[in-house]
Amino acid sequence: MIPTKIKIEDKDFLIIEWDDNAVSKIKLSDVRRECPCAYCAKERESDDGKFEVYTSEQITVKEINPVGTYAINIVWNDNHNTGFYEYSLLKTISKKYPV
Repeated sequence: MIPTKIKIEDKDFLIIEWDDNAVSKIKLSDVRRECPCAYCAKERESDDGKFEVYTSEQITVKEINPVGTYAINIVWNDNHNTGFYEYSLLKTISKKYPV
């Protein structure tokens, strides 16, 4: 399960085309909500699962960079960039928050 194409659509969605011809469409707010970095994980834990992202800066993507052959790194407009989104995590997010 490897992406063949990753793009931002309408400034609101992450679109991933997979090598099995499946397509995942994920709201950027859901991608950010599930940020796997230690800081965000701690915030979600201390917030009893009610962790939310509210500002447009936090859900606007500056750039997307590959991390080896297993993940992407997203640089958000507020310069948060420490989470590596493994491809399996992105698949999970797309199923957890269907559009």
